[in-house]
Amino acid sequence: MLELTSFIGQIPRIEDRNLPDMAATVASNARMNSGGLKAFRGLTTRHAFSENVQSFTIWNDTPFGFPEPNVSAVPGPIAEDRLYLTGQAAGPQMFYQGTYYSMGVPKPGTAPTLTLIPAADPGSENQALEQSLLYAYSWVTDLGEESAMSLLAGPILVTPGEQVQIDGFEAPPANRRVTNMRIYRSVTSASGITDLYFLVELPAATISHTDTDTTTALTGVAPNLDFDQPPTTMDGLIAMPNGMMVAFDGREILFCEPYLPHAWPRKYSLFTNDDIVGLAAFGSTVAVMTTGTPYIVQGLHPDSMAMEKTEQEYPCVSRAGIVDMGYAAAYPSNDGLVMVSGQGAQLVTQDIFTREQWRGLNPDTFNASRIEQRYAFAHLPDGAADVRIGLIDLRGDLGFYAEIAIPSLELRFDVATSNMLSLGEDQRTISIVDDPNAARLTFTWRSKPVDFPSLRTFGAVRAKGRAAVGGDDSVTIRVYADGALLHTTSGLNRIHRLPQKRAAEWQIELEGQANITNLAMAVTPEDLARAG
Repeated sequence: MLELTSFIGQIPRIEDRNLPDMAATVASNARMNSGGLKAFRGLTTRHAFSENVQSFTIWNDTPFGFPEPNVSAVPGPIAEDRLYLTGQAAGPQMFYQGTYYSMGVPKPGTAPTLTLIPAADPGSENQALEQSLLYAYSWVTDLGEESAMSLLAGPILVTPGEQVQIDGFEAPPANRRVTNMRIYRSVTSASGITDLYFLVELPAATISHTDTDTTTALTGVAPNLDFDQPPTTMDGLIAMPNGMMVAFDGREILFCEPYLPHAWPRKYSLFTNDDIVGLAAFGSTVAVMTTGTPYIVQGLHPDSMAMEKTEQEYPCVSRAGIVDMGYAAAYPSNDGLVMVSGQGAQLVTQDIFTREQWRGLNPDTFNASRIEQRYAFAHLPDGAADVRIGLIDLRGDLGFYAEIAIPSLELRFDVATSNMLSLGEDQRTISIVDDPNAARLTFTWRSKPVDFPSLRTFGAVRAKGRAAVGGDDSVTIRVYADGALLHTTSGLNRIHRLPQKRAAEWQIELEGQANITNLAMAVTPEDLARAG
């Protein structure tokens, strides 16, 4: 008797006859969890855009579509009402209350001008107390964002009683919600170190301000001396713990000032040897995928990030194929799927695909996400007429490959709902894949061909299971003998007689929506009945 009590997908690397008994030669629309065989559900429409898009995201339950591919969208680390984006033609942006703004806050382009106002009654003793002062200013938005500092004005020599008139301020930048300016004044410590300290905050339209007491002790060192704006070509934005955001520009890895995503100090930058393709974060680790060797960056603050180059040369061939799996980053290389964790990079599909088979999937076109901790990717494999979703399952002792016959241009994982979302071929419709409210798809699962040393006869076949929730108990059973279709029948939990046939090779195919737990074929119906 032939009996299967567990089902997995395809392992193309292994010749069909040498497959494990539970493995398939065809696995389409089949969910194989806990050994059973079930059907995936189809799609339900989440949203339809009025214009074509190439990428999308869902934020605060609102869909956003973009005409550019590979747009990265990350919620603000503190403010829940702000979304930060890279990959758009306009450069890095912030979305707030229905409007897009540049992510960075422009700094004043010139230094203010200083004019010394003499004391009304200068005393000769004050000459010994003369000090050299510097001034600068910054812009502040109504969201509390502060720009980098202007150029320094000064030094200007001031004695007690003298005042400094500060003017020459630029007009505040338009379209960036600037409402105020902050003026800073230098203080030199007893050890000779000079820093800028906060002096006053004024409306941004202020034309002139007079520092009337230059001897007043100041507190609050300027926090924004290193606040660089994000480069206009910055891309690949991701979020990390502790308020950090990370992005890249060419070979440069960029970090924002923690909890201040408008400020990207270049002092934090790290550099790779190869062009960066994309980033993914898990825990306090950033996986950096490049056109050459991947890198691992770890740390809790931008000023203490440690970067390590992995030993393996696994170039990333698709930016859209990078997926944060929650515990590691997965991406397609020329040789197979690579998983990057804190321990390094590992090729995880070498037991599933040969290099040639992997190349036949066209990994440079992968647009990927995750579903039930599986790596899922939209692709058009060689010889296929339609785009479909491929699945790589690495959770069990044996990794395997399967497919879902759903055409998709882009896949995204929606963290809020744990759903995998798909952009349809119309470039407008976002759908939920395997939605519990959707109708069941029809699965196809075909066993390995089982060879016998001599001709054998099987007279009965049975598929055991139950009706699927929201589906039916339909199952079609096809039996093949020596590669030719011998018999087709249908029905769950029934013994089906087979025509008499002597053959050395036997194979069974199932098609339907029922939940299958057991598949068996015996010489006689009585043998199946005795097996229970």
